[in-house]
Amino acid sequence: MFDDIELDALAKQILTKVVSKFESWDVSIFQGLEETEDGELIPTYSATLVDNYGSFRCELLPLATVKKIILESERIYDELAVTLIDTQSGESVEVKVNEGLVENRLVAISTMAELATAHLLSSFRWRLCDLIEDTFQDCCVVAKGALTATILKHFKGQIEGKLIGDARPEIEKAAERSAEKRRALLRKALVGLPPILAERGPGAPSKSPEDREREAKAYAARVEDVYRKLRTELGKTPTKTSVAKELGEGGVNPRKGSDTSLSALGNKLRRLTIDYDSIVKKVEDELNNNS
Repeated sequence: MFDDIELDALAKQILTKVVSKFESWDVSIFQGLEETEDGELIPTYSATLVDNYGSFRCELLPLATVKKIILESERIYDELAVTLIDTQSGESVEVKVNEGLVENRLVAISTMAELATAHLLSSFRWRLCDLIEDTFQDCCVVAKGALTATILKHFKGQIEGKLIGDARPEIEKAAERSAEKRRALLRKALVGLPPILAERGPGAPSKSPEDREREAKAYAARVEDVYRKLRTELGKTPTKTSVAKELGEGGVNPRKGSDTSLSALGNKLRRLTIDYDSIVKKVEDELNNNS
């Protein structure tokens, strides 16, 4: 366990080392670098985004974050256990990392924190760019919701039944868009650390029954949300093909020119053993009860 003086000294050492390494590579990670009286380095980030999303200028005081990274690296090191399997006998044994690398503890923790700090500083500018772009996209969802609410309010009383605007599919799209950007950043950071598997190769990994059940429930919920959205917007039963396209299943075969959306949806529903007709009946009954 580090005391406050040791932690402060190690954090400054790691921060200085990482910044010096970036500067030696002659890459524009920062747009400026200052230092406080007590020795804390303060990098400045700035950028002008394409497509008129805007610009930013930001100073980062990373020392407190680096200290937290060190403490978390220490916790991970002390708690991490790996399972070693004898490929011939099939017998396995669990070994705690700190039991086998006691003499290298400080080196290991420092290396972990150094790599994590490098990721913090090198990805921060891109994260700010993504933050502005994602915020803009979220604002568009809010604007669309405001327009939908205004339209529904205008037609209230003129149309029989309960008018509903469903923003859930848009929210899920926004969340998935942000999640994919984080996946890309983490893959980029880990892909050069063999033998770490940072992304899935050819062929899907096997899933447990619990994972398959969770996947089926999540996809059934998506199908229900999309069906409800289209049903509300159209005012009539949407075709199964239109639901498939809204879900992003299939597409146009470039060779034959045929639309594979419907067949792709059918295959996925069968694979996950999802009853499409039951979902349709559930939504229709819900809308009829609300009317």
